[in-house]
Amino acid sequence: MQFLEGDLKKINNEIDEIKEKFDEELTSLFNKWLHVQVAILQEELKIWRLKWMLLTEEEFINREYELKQSINELYKKEVQITKNLETAKSILNQVQEETELLSADDKLLEKNLRKEFSDIHGPLYDFVVKAYKKRPK
Repeated sequence: MQFLEGDLKKINNEIDEIKEKFDEELTSLFNKWLHVQVAILQEELKIWRLKWMLLTEEEFINREYELKQSINELYKKEVQITKNLETAKSILNQVQEETELLSADDKLLEKNLRKEFSDIHGPLYDFVVKAYKKRPK
């Protein structure tokens, strides 16, 4: 019987050792699995960050394109406004020249009026001058 009890203790010790080795191996595998999961999550995080950077870069590129188009449109408007301004200046110069000519003609006519009515004096001359100034031009 002692022989069987010795074998039983020996087998129980072997079973305990096998259990401890199994537990250690299981713990080791679990730790490796955790490290693998952490590495996978870190790689996924890197991928998401790269995707975000690409989207952000694409948005910047689109915004830059829109701004360049706006600049081109504004440049075209500037060119058109400059042309319009030059045309307006040209017209203004023409009108000023015409006004100066008309003013010179008007002064000449007024001088001629004085010459033609040099023999009239006083209130009658004032009436003629007022009538001349109110005339349609």
